[in-house]
Amino acid sequence: MKHLLIACLAACCTLVAAQPTPAVNRTPEQVHAESAMGMFLRLCMRTGAQPALVRTEAAAMGFAVLPANDASRFTGPTGGTAWSVQLKNGGQFALALDGEGVCSVYVRRVSDKALQKEASAWLPPVDSGYQALTSPPVSKDGLDTTSWVILRDKKPFARWVLSTTAAADAPFQGVISLRMEK
Repeated sequence: MKHLLIACLAACCTLVAAQPTPAVNRTPEQVHAESAMGMFLRLCMRTGAQPALVRTEAAAMGFAVLPANDASRFTGPTGGTAWSVQLKNGGQFALALDGEGVCSVYVRRVSDKALQKEASAWLPPVDSGYQALTSPPVSKDGLDTTSWVILRDKKPFARWVLSTTAAADAPFQGVISLRMEK
């Protein structure tokens, strides 16, 4: 049943993501925010953070597997796998799937406000059968974090966590993560 729910949510995300966005007056950082959310929806949400599916999608999107020592910067002590890709539009992204099943998309240069707006725009609408509960944002040491619990039939289904920084010298200015609830 859970796989059917993931497939239905993914189909909705894919249909909406396929709609073209006008390129008028968009900064590279805004384009990178849109790209990051598209990657998050395809690589993390659509796959349900299932390792075999994430690997297949990452390869199809041109992500290269990082060596273990580089991957550990993204996966932490739980281990896992990380990938990276640089797009023609200049966007630099990393993907991580850690040993606890958390799927994360990192973006190198992005407007923190644009990424927050993109993430909020992709929360499930009320009439979808899903509900998003937003935790109060937390700011510490220049890092802003917002999390959402996604409910299905009033039960936890998934958790999204978005962390951003406006610091231009940060290795990554945004990361959005998914943990499927069990």
